[in-house]
Amino acid sequence: MRAVVFGLGRMGLRHVEVLKSSGLEILAAVDPSPDARKAAAERFDIESDRLVPDVESVRSVLGGADVAIVSTTAPSHAELTVLASEAGVPNILCEKPMATSIAEAQEMLSVCRRNGTRLAINHQMRFLPHYSWAKDCFDADTKLGDLSGITVTAGNFGLAMNASHYFELFRYTAGESVSSVQAWFDDTVLPNPRGPDFADRSGCIRATTESGKRLYIDFSADQGLGLRLTYAGRFGQLFMDELAGCYDLTYRKDEFRDRPTTLYALPSEHEQGAVEPTDALASSREMLNALLSGGDYPTGEDGLAVMRCLVACHLSADAGGAVIPVTQTAGAADRVFPWA
Repeated sequence: MRAVVFGLGRMGLRHVEVLKSSGLEILAAVDPSPDARKAAAERFDIESDRLVPDVESVRSVLGGADVAIVSTTAPSHAELTVLASEAGVPNILCEKPMATSIAEAQEMLSVCRRNGTRLAINHQMRFLPHYSWAKDCFDADTKLGDLSGITVTAGNFGLAMNASHYFELFRYTAGESVSSVQAWFDDTVLPNPRGPDFADRSGCIRATTESGKRLYIDFSADQGLGLRLTYAGRFGQLFMDELAGCYDLTYRKDEFRDRPTTLYALPSEHEQGAVEPTDALASSREMLNALLSGGDYPTGEDGLAVMRCLVACHLSADAGGAVIPVTQTAGAADRVFPWA
């Protein structure tokens, strides 16, 4: 199988490593930076004539690719996804955030549907073992019972850059889409590491589903370390510290499962253990394999759902933390955000 890669930054090089280790041929890789192209050539032994500076240089071979990887910054995601789909590429893996506006994301989906292109958005949480295990901890027959909510407390990791992953994780774990959002952004907008053309926000978020499941994310600007999740269920809680590599599980003893939730201090069982370190290459490889095989992967529709949550956060923060139904984002579909 053959691949074309757009963008040879940190994520692009990771995708190239996955493609090469999976036995795919790199037809072409596009990046305007001579230094980025040189680094790819030296690290992965790619012929120099396959490392090109612009999209025009790759048009002639794009139609021969089995998969296109869009790992540029967000402003070019829609253009490159549409280009690849129209050229007949059957599979496209696009980095997150999916686009810089809902309208762009909708165009990407529309074109891919028309051309029969499989579109995946690189929200990899379902391929990380500790997150898939946590999902399996929740239903009526498990130790923790049905999921009530997830709370994420993190350092200042950015709304579009990282909080976006947790909207998708929540949807995947809860089995329901977010129906409404509230957000409160910090006054200070910190410099974006991707450069002065980009900006993201920090602050606090509350999101809910129609059935009442809840997601809370605190990624405020005055928090400089950490990534901890607390999953709450009918019968107990799962605490997970991804960076420290540990989890703590507490749940009611079986004989007390039918008692009211107001009795929150009933006798319980307690388990502790290690969280498997995140292997970004392994999860990227699983994502690629799922896409190419038509398996379970985060689709363009899933990416659009995340986009609507991000836009709803901005609308809520603009309105002083008002509750914004995600359906209300239709009126802001053309609003463009400076996300990287």
